[in-house]
Amino acid sequence: MSGSGPSTKHYLKLDEFIFHNLMTSGLEVHRNIYEGILWLHSYQDSVDRERIQELRKELQGAGIQESKEALMSILRVCSKKGDAEEVEREWELMCPKNYEVEASSREKLDDLRRSCRKPIKGKLMNLMLSQEH
Repeated sequence: MSGSGPSTKHYLKLDEFIFHNLMTSGLEVHRNIYEGILWLHSYQDSVDRERIQELRKELQGAGIQESKEALMSILRVCSKKGDAEEVEREWELMCPKNYEVEASSREKLDDLRRSCRKPIKGKLMNLMLSQEH
């Protein structure tokens, strides 16, 4: 499954239902559940940023560190919204953890920078360039 559309919306509703049942039953929610919901949210045509922030707080509250997959989903959401500052913050969270970032993601960051007509700070650009070599 890739992209947005009716199928991801359907899966998101199912995942949110399962997540709600896990939470209200007092069962432990594993990292993969959080990451899956974040991933599905990031592929929606209309992104619910408030829900994504709630999920991130719950993830942190459960003592689970955000993984590369979770941060990539957040980057995807930020790039859809054209939020260059948030993209930069998330990117800086990823870099100290030595996450490999796919070339397509770097291209999306560059596209975001151009679309926002705002330069991404030098530190971020240097990190992006250093990872290309």
